[in-house]
Amino acid sequence: MPSKNPSIALGAVAYAVLSIGFAFLALRGGTVVQSAAGCFGCLVILAGPMLAVWHYTSTHGLTLLPGQGAGLGAITGAIGALLSGLASQALISLDVLPDVAETLAMQREQMLSQGMDPAQIDSAMGMAETLSGLSANPVVGILAGIVLGAALGALFGALASVMFKKGGPATGPAV
Repeated sequence: MPSKNPSIALGAVAYAVLSIGFAFLALRGGTVVQSAAGCFGCLVILAGPMLAVWHYTSTHGLTLLPGQGAGLGAITGAIGALLSGLASQALISLDVLPDVAETLAMQREQMLSQGMDPAQIDSAMGMAETLSGLSANPVVGILAGIVLGAALGALFGALASVMFKKGGPATGPAV
């Protein structure tokens, strides 16, 4: 069975680049751009694993079984999340991206500028502040991203294996 490493690398790098790009747009763009970037940011976790499966099946003219696609997607999602997390932390260190506290402050200011009263803001910020407690520690945030990337990557990799059939089924163990 041909090596999956180039496909994994392509999918993981696409995941990381799209993730950082949409994060930057969501934090620095206007209201419409922020909304669109937030929506498209959710698709990142789908794009990397699906790209890896598509690339592998197209390059080698193979069909992957769903379990093999899930394995390829899980590895791609986990590596993509790791790369994205490390790149985000580097950009935070360089003051290119805001840290968690700065992001929450920016969101609070945006809500104030939209005319929300303090009680509404406190209610809206409750969940964000709870979730930010997890990501305040970079290691915990990166580990959570890896787990989420692997789990959803497996799902989308399996789905991609059904979508991108290219010939006879692949043989051998799942990734």
